[in-house]
Amino acid sequence: MIRIRREGRGSYVVEIHGEDHTMGTLLVEAVKQVSDPDLVYYEMAHPMEDIVTLYVRYGDDVDIRDVLKKAASYLLELNSDFREKLLEAIKKAGGSVEG
Repeated sequence: MIRIRREGRGSYVVEIHGEDHTMGTLLVEAVKQVSDPDLVYYEMAHPMEDIVTLYVRYGDDVDIRDVLKKAASYLLELNSDFREKLLEAIKKAGGSVEG
C-alpha cells in the first residue's frame, strides 16, 4: 500500500508499506535521477515495522505520482541492465545460466 500526502507547496510525504531500507535507498536515488528535488530522503520510524516514509521537496508543485512512476521505470530499467550484465559475466566465467 502507498499513501501520498501533500504537506505544502512542493512538499510530499510518501508512505510505502511492506518495504524496508533497500527500497528506501533505491527510491531516493531514483527520484534524484528522474527529477530535481531540493530535498529527498527516507525514514523508517520503527525497525519492527516495514514502512518506508519518503520525504520529497521541490521549489514548486510537481505531479508526485508522475515522479514516482518515472522512478519505478528507472529502477526496472536499471534492474534489467544489471541482470543482462550479470548473466553475461557468468557465461564468460564458464557458468551456466537457466532462464
